[in-house]
Amino acid sequence: RWNFHKYLLDRNGRVVGSYGSLVRPDNKGLLSKIESLL
Repeated sequence: RWNFHKYLLDRNGRVVGSYGSLVRPDNKGLLSKIESLL
């Protein structure tokens, strides 16, 4: 089992979020945050 901790960066390279390995890449909260940064 892989352990992928996810860091969300804004367009300036600053960390704006951190998500543990149990958060799936298709998690609605994570996707919503990504969309808000686009």
